[in-house]
Amino acid sequence: MKKPNLSKYSMESIIEVLTVIFLTSLSVWLISYYTMVIGKEIFYTHFIYIPAILSAVWWGKKGSINAFFLGFFLILSDMSADVGDEKVLLHLSQVFIFIIVTMITGIISDERIQALKEKEEFLQETAHYFLNPISIARGYIDLLLCDASSEREIMVATRIKEAVERIEEAVKNTVERRAIYEHKGDVSLK
Repeated sequence: MKKPNLSKYSMESIIEVLTVIFLTSLSVWLISYYTMVIGKEIFYTHFIYIPAILSAVWWGKKGSINAFFLGFFLILSDMSADVGDEKVLLHLSQVFIFIIVTMITGIISDERIQALKEKEEFLQETAHYFLNPISIARGYIDLLLCDASSEREIMVATRIKEAVERIEEAVKNTVERRAIYEHKGDVSLK
């Protein structure tokens, strides 16, 4: 039997999965205990929002499936424990709202994830469009320095090279560290 490769999953994603499994299991146990063992509904049903909302936040609309599962289990346990039509109808309305809230949370989470991806793509594209001309300019400056014959030409080419390096550092810091600054120059914007 082939062992699963856990190294491809981050510690954060493993913790998220385990947290949702634990909270969902706890919710199922609480629902079962209060409706089937005790025989009356005294369980505060809003507790089941916690694993469902976390699922929707972490996995978007796909995570909303947890809300469907918990809602279905709540209604199923009500019917099997025969808590009465009034409680079943109350829980049906709660499950309806519960599912809507988790779907909206999932949609917002998906949009946030998409916006972060677009931001990352924009930054990478920006870096490409800025760093390529800067590299070309550096190459020409190096040629100027090699061909410079007077001290003034060397000084001017060196100053141009320093300015281009400052621009390059600012672009790299913007893309890599998400902050506009450069260490070598006089200006530091944070």
